[in-house]
Amino acid sequence: MMSGAAAALEKRLEAGAAEAGFWAALDVWTLKPQVANRRLSGCRLEAEREAHCSAAGLRPVLAELLPGLRRESGGELDEILPAVVGERASGRLKVMLRTVIPKTQAESCKELVFQDFKNNTATFIPVEGHIATSCTFKKSNIYSFKLRQIEGDELWVISVSILCPEEWVADGILYPKTAWLTDVLLTKIVKWSTENKKSYFKSTLSLISVEKYSKCYQRLKAKYKEMVKIWPEVTNPEKFVYEDVAIATYLLVLWEDERAEKGLTAKQSFIDLGCGNGLLVHILINEGHPGRGIDVRKRRIWDMYGPQTCLKECAITPSDDFLFPDVDWIIGNHSDELTPWIPVVAARSSYSCRYFVLPCCFFDFYGKYCRRQTKSTQYRAYLDFITEVGSICGFKVEEDCLRIPSTKRVAKALLKTNQDNCEDSTGYWNKGGSLPLKNVADLLDCDMLQKLKKECGGLKTLLRNNYQVFEVVHGNVQIRDWSKEKQTKTMSSDTKRKSPSEAFKTRLCWFFVNHPDGCPRAAEKCPFAHGIAEVRPRANGKKNI
Repeated sequence: MMSGAAAALEKRLEAGAAEAGFWAALDVWTLKPQVANRRLSGCRLEAEREAHCSAAGLRPVLAELLPGLRRESGGELDEILPAVVGERASGRLKVMLRTVIPKTQAESCKELVFQDFKNNTATFIPVEGHIATSCTFKKSNIYSFKLRQIEGDELWVISVSILCPEEWVADGILYPKTAWLTDVLLTKIVKWSTENKKSYFKSTLSLISVEKYSKCYQRLKAKYKEMVKIWPEVTNPEKFVYEDVAIATYLLVLWEDERAEKGLTAKQSFIDLGCGNGLLVHILINEGHPGRGIDVRKRRIWDMYGPQTCLKECAITPSDDFLFPDVDWIIGNHSDELTPWIPVVAARSSYSCRYFVLPCCFFDFYGKYCRRQTKSTQYRAYLDFITEVGSICGFKVEEDCLRIPSTKRVAKALLKTNQDNCEDSTGYWNKGGSLPLKNVADLLDCDMLQKLKKECGGLKTLLRNNYQVFEVVHGNVQIRDWSKEKQTKTMSSDTKRKSPSEAFKTRLCWFFVNHPDGCPRAAEKCPFAHGIAEVRPRANGKKNI
């Protein structure tokens, strides 16, 4: 399609699946580049705000831009840039403008994305300037993906091409070296094209402007980075400081949008129930929002904030004594047992009160939460439960994924290290990589390590005692890959009645409950229960653990 460097990966697929998978993979890259492990904090289409959906706004601009683009490219783009107006009208060509915001303080970049469904081609053209007034394109960094079928064969090929490889400019932010496009990105596009895995979660920061978030986060991160050096608690300072900075950033942008939508001038008031170290309260107050925090236990860092940060040590009991008709928002940030009560308290406090919860541990109104169905992950099931509670309380519940270093991500650190997927009966299963035992210990605070030493002899002993989940090899910790272990044979009904192991199916499978991809073994081949319905009592009458 284009001259210059090109690479191809081959995959045997059915025609319909090939095209559907290809465009699904391109949507991941075009709309969610943070999923692609690219060195970006996110990407946001300016469709609603600019000219994507407005034919009157976009067509004149393209009419002026494309002739020059064709001329300078020497006709190389003619195949994918036909009569734009006619092709768009017939639905065979989709033109988008996306804004990509880097993680660093560098300026955001814009790209025109042409998706030609007739020829199964997607082309990315960097744009400088404002698309609605005056703009130019960067011929040097135009690249394209194409899906084609080998003639006379069922083999499908996905290729990436660069218009002018000898002029490519790698800036280390938006545009990496060309080898990355061919060796890394193309491989991911092929992988995503063949995956049929439904995501249980929203895309990151879907309810707010990523650009506003990125700018605000960089400002607050620079403002509060000194907190890491003076952190008096035993918890990891970098994790908790930057996590609260990220949560505060999200709320500030969300509340700014709310004021603009409702025509408000006064900044929203709030109360943080179960505020912990109180840093989130401190940041929000410093940004002009009147509020306070309550927690059952005072932290040492509270005294460092100063009198303007209102924090109260008090046990919170959901009752008439803990209603807050004077606040606009009730916050439950990792509020543990209080989490399901937050929407109830908000609904009873006032008609106009809103709430924000960031669930961590799984609790219902009576104790530990047990999911009712096993078709989704434990975390997804709990989010659905909290959403249901909010809806019953009369709220229109909206869900978003925050970009924070959460506790849950720390507990799955091995999955983020040297990811190496393996094939199981349902597709790819992420077994993660390995970490030195010392690095794993660094993920836990001093109190937790001391507690482990007293209760079970230390972290290393704990990992080895849980051999069904972890294995320690030459000082490195990794998740045990049961897909490569000798599996339990499928058992007949007669065999099950005469099972040699009294422990068979008496406990829930850790992987089924906790691993994002579930258990690598089929239910009939796993000695642990895949769901509450499979759990059977022990023959000796002992309590299941």
